[in-house]
Amino acid sequence: MRRAGRYREDGPRYAYFPVRPTDQARDDVLAHVVQTYFSGSAEQAVNALLRMSDTKLSDAELNRLREKIRRARQTER
Repeated sequence: MRRAGRYREDGPRYAYFPVRPTDQARDDVLAHVVQTYFSGSAEQAVNALLRMSDTKLSDAELNRLREKIRRARQTER
């Protein structure tokens, strides 16, 4: 069952607000995309993102990604 969003009246308009927090909705959608289009492979999804990126990653961004990968490896053990 789909829940209706919250809203408030703003004159003749309605302003709608999401029912779920944005972070939760984003995580759910991303998990669905990875499962559907990349057969559940995070590696393939990351490779696709890197290929389509039209900007270079800064050293700081690369370092943050390395740290997240390092932490993910530790959690697997």
